[in-house]
Order: sequence, then C-alpha cells, then structure tokens
Amino acid sequence: MFEEAAMMNYLMKDKAGEILIQDHAGFYAGTVDLSNPEAFQWYSEEVLGRNMLDFGISGWMVDFAEYIPTHAANNLGMDAETFHNIFPDIWAKCNFEALMSREKLHDSLTFQRSGTLGSSVFQQMMWAGDQNVNYEPADGLPSVITAALSGAVSGLTRTHSDIGGYTSFFIALQRDTELLMRWAEHAVFSPVMRTHEALSGAVSGLTRTHSDIGGYTSFFIALQRDTELLMRWAEHAVFSPVMRTHEGSSPEANEQIYSDPAILSGFARLVNLYVTLSPYTKAVLSDSFSKGYPVMRPLFFEYEDDPIAYEQQYQYLLGPDLLVAPVLQKDAATWEVYLPPDEWRHIWNPEKVHKGGGFIIVEAPVGKPPVFFRDKSSWKPLFEELGRL
Repeated sequence: MFEEAAMMNYLMKDKAGEILIQDHAGFYAGTVDLSNPEAFQWYSEEVLGRNMLDFGISGWMVDFAEYIPTHAANNLGMDAETFHNIFPDIWAKCNFEALMSREKLHDSLTFQRSGTLGSSVFQQMMWAGDQNVNYEPADGLPSVITAALSGAVSGLTRTHSDIGGYTSFFIALQRDTELLMRWAEHAVFSPVMRTHEALSGAVSGLTRTHSDIGGYTSFFIALQRDTELLMRWAEHAVFSPVMRTHEGSSPEANEQIYSDPAILSGFARLVNLYVTLSPYTKAVLSDSFSKGYPVMRPLFFEYEDDPIAYEQQYQYLLGPDLLVAPVLQKDAATWEVYLPPDEWRHIWNPEKVHKGGGFIIVEAPVGKPPVFFRDKSSWKPLFEELGRL
C-alpha cells in the first residue's frame, strides 16, 4: 500500500517535499495525507470501504494520528502546529465517512485514541491508549479512571481501555560517554567534583551539595501483569461501555485470560455480568449519542451540590444509577467508597439501604468490585439480577 500511495502522491511530506517517514513506536511508516481531498477519498473508499467493510470487517482500532510532526506540510494552508492538532479529527472523519458510505455506522465499532475538543462528532468510541501493566496512578490501571473522567468533562463521552493494560517492557538504564561528560561538566561548577563507578538526593536545608558524576543507578525494570491485575482491570471493564481484552506488547510475558482454566472461568463470569448489564449500558450509550452525556461520569455530574463529590478522582458513575469504585491496589481485600447524598444498595449485598453523604468500607474480593445502585432506580430489578450472578 505504501508504494501505491507514494505513486499517487498521497503520502504526507515534509516542508522540503520529501516523503515523511516516521518512527511509530518501533516501526517505520508513511502517513496518508488526509488534508489532500483525493487522498482522503482514496483511503476512505478504497482502503476502508472496499478492502475492509466490503469484506465483512465490522470493527477496528483507529490508531495513532497524534504523531504528525511540526515540519509536516499540509494542503490546508495552516500552520504546522494547528494541523497537528486537527489531524485526529480528520482521521476520525475519514473512518466515519467509510462507515456511512456502507450504512454501517450502527452495525460496526471503531475506537480511537487521539482527538481534540469536539472529536466525538466523528468518533464512535475512544480508548485510553497504552497503559502500563501495573497499578501506578501515572500510567497504570488508576490512570484509565482519571482519563475517562477527564474526557467526560471534555466532550469525549464514550471511553474504555485495554483490559490488563498494554505496555510491558524491560527498561535498561545505562550511561553513555556523552551523559558521563555532561555530568562532569556540571561537576566543574559545583562544590565537589567526584566520580562514581556505577543514589543521590537533596534535602531541604542542606546548602552544600554535589552529585555522583555520571549518576549511580543502572538497572532493569520489568513490567509484567499477573492474574490479579488482569482480573481487577476486567472488573472495571464490566462497568464501562466496552469490555475488550488486549494481549499486550509482550503476550508471552503476561497473564492472559486463556493462561489457565481458573482465569478463563473467572473472566467468563465477568463477561456474563457485562452481557446481563447491557440493556442499561445501551440506554446510557443512547443518551451519550443523543444528548452528549458521558457514559462514565464524575460523581459531581449528578451531585453538583456535594463538595466531596468533586474530590473523588477514582470513582465514577456509569450512567445516573450505578456508582463504581474500582479496586486500584494489589492485594486489597477491602475498599473505601464515597457515597454521595442518596439512598444506595451494594450490588453484591443489596439487603441494606446505605444513606449517602459519607465514606464506607466494603469487602472487595476479586470478581466483586465495589458497585452500588440507587435504590430508587427504575433499573433496580436488573441490578438485583446482576448481583445474584
């Protein structure tokens, strides 16, 4: 396809007029210049239409679009920074028009990770990108909750994530000659110039400091997901718009849903929960498309007069009636949950009505994440059925 696109002059070029070859996380490729109307039509019709949709393919990952560099040329007459920012929308529109041309918009699912304000006009679904396979708030399981809530108030109303995360890698930290000499340059203009063959720090109030020239710590970091992380992520996905697995960047090094019968059995139960909940999820998705309401929404979306609701970064509402507090730490047997002012029932122990407006601690075994439903919800019979599974 590269040769065909290059021959037709459809590939993005730099400002010198050369085809732009980019490193996309380890593989090199050209990018179809969708600012060219002919290239846009070719990709939407020939690639997505005739070679995918017409073959019966009904879903795919609308990946990348955030890598356009500032030295890329475009056919829209705009500066490179602006073009970089709007390219994800053009990419989404290209896929959207392919689906529309085959009347497949309501019978297919595509999901994208890049976008700007207003991107949801052409996007069916967003996903959170490539999370690390761990519990770190910056880029592990907790980050998909904050990403969903951030998107919810930014117009990106339909989001999900790779179950189990994606990025599993081994990082080698090794200093080279340039780093060693740059560090030595700095040391010339410090109180002490001292080398170290291979940790250093700073404490407030210590006014005379220096460091090891070249640094000290050289090590290998391995990120590998275990069964617990995989299942905790899957629990969260039950209460999201899309429940989708990913083998990750290193499938052989990570637990998979098919790794052993116990995992597969536990995952099958969670899939059953997701399917059972689907009438409610579909209703919430319908509101997302027709009214712009986020599917996964911050607590303050429904409880705007509750100041504590604004402080909850790692809980969310799935639609108006389900409160979800994913377990985001390893080896957790219980979990603290904030209940906004309302009347709530624990989905796994629904006998008691909990008065909201405070925190409670609940048991949270793997497979039964903390989830509560509004007692006055019209979906109460469905939620009660879910709790019996």
